[in-house]
Amino acid sequence: MSKEQNLIELFEQKVNLSKGMSNDELIQKLQRFISNYQQHTRPPRPAQDLYSVMEEVVETLSKGNSEYKAIPTGFQNYDINNGGLIPGELFLIGGRPSMGKTQLLVQLAINTSVHVPVLFCTLDNTKDLLAQRFISNKADISGGDLLLYRLRAHEKTLVKNAITSMQERTIIISDENNSSIDQLLKHWEVILQERQIKVMFIDYIQLLGGALQSKYRHQELSYISQRLKKFAQQHKIALIVASQLSRNVEARGGCRIPNLSDLSESGALEQDADKVAFIYRPEYYGLTEDEFGPTENIVHLVIAKNRSGKTDTLLFKKTPNFNRIHELYEANMNFREGSRFSEFDNDIDPF
Repeated sequence: MSKEQNLIELFEQKVNLSKGMSNDELIQKLQRFISNYQQHTRPPRPAQDLYSVMEEVVETLSKGNSEYKAIPTGFQNYDINNGGLIPGELFLIGGRPSMGKTQLLVQLAINTSVHVPVLFCTLDNTKDLLAQRFISNKADISGGDLLLYRLRAHEKTLVKNAITSMQERTIIISDENNSSIDQLLKHWEVILQERQIKVMFIDYIQLLGGALQSKYRHQELSYISQRLKKFAQQHKIALIVASQLSRNVEARGGCRIPNLSDLSESGALEQDADKVAFIYRPEYYGLTEDEFGPTENIVHLVIAKNRSGKTDTLLFKKTPNFNRIHELYEANMNFREGSRFSEFDNDIDPF
């Protein structure tokens, strides 16, 4: 029997093929089979003595290898407590609609682009609408006024200055969303290599691989989260992924702070992520005060899982029209004092 026939037989054995399966579903199953086959047929990496690995790690850190440098988020309290954005880590940011997931990702992209090239993958917006969010943030003007181009003379100047300020930064926008997860990863891999991307954002994970029927969705999201984790490790990038939360949050009375069980459709998201944070606005639910004080324009970032640090709640403040998010309490630390951030100049204003 030829090698090709062996592969066909193996495919038929490993994959459950039903008569009513659509072409899209068949293609996705085939792509997944090929991806898994390639991973499992790769020669295993040799085992290595722990002592020699420890020596290599210390040497790498002492040389300040940029592949392993933590990337400041522009939010000093987060960076001090959590070490910034770590290459190779999968960071999941969850929230219900209208909490500000996309706005937080936009803010982080702007802040980190001061230091490194960034890739922003939007599955929920076109590149034009996403660009409007960036302009609104940088110009500090209402997104609604910008969308209708209902701008006064000085606001038009602010827009022009906002665009000019981004000229020296590298933020690549990809709005490709009509492909399988395997096709998208190959597409994004080319961008990462060509533009030396160090931080990547995906908005949002539930829109990946949505062609399969609902009864397969749990397995599909498990596969997607595993592929994203391996992708971050393979390319040594900090990968920040937004996630919708289940409606269970809305069903709770009183305080509706999310928890890990609210991750929509898959426990694998919690398992594969190195960090999980939830964005939560008590004001949205009619709460005028909570344990931290008045809630007007306050945004909570609840760190619910953290493999490299502690869990905590960080407080931020949004502008009234929600085009920017600021850290509520500024921490007094110069990152250049620590080797982990030493290649980055944190006196640079991200705005």
